[in-house]
Amino acid sequence: VSFYNDDLKYHLITQSSHHIFQEVTTHESNSSNEQTGIIMAPMHGIITDILVKEGTSIGVGEQLIILEAMKMQHEVVATINGEIVDVYCAVGDQVSPDDALARIKAKE
Repeated sequence: VSFYNDDLKYHLITQSSHHIFQEVTTHESNSSNEQTGIIMAPMHGIITDILVKEGTSIGVGEQLIILEAMKMQHEVVATINGEIVDVYCAVGDQVSPDDALARIKAKE
């Protein structure tokens, strides 16, 4: 087994396979999402769990939705403090980057 990285890609090589992992960064549009409270899908994937519902109070960094992509689970987290006012997805939905998943009303 060997492991190395080149720029933002990480390579894991075994006798039978070669896996490449890449860091996922947030989109530049996230600053406007923080103002609107819209939580967007960071990548293509399938919704496997929704951890909140309308009326749930949440804080920055709190897990909202679990998205599975390439057999890995990714946590979609809150970008602002507030309350969930809309959930636009359901378990089993296939989403694309920048699809709206939920909306948070900021605490005043």
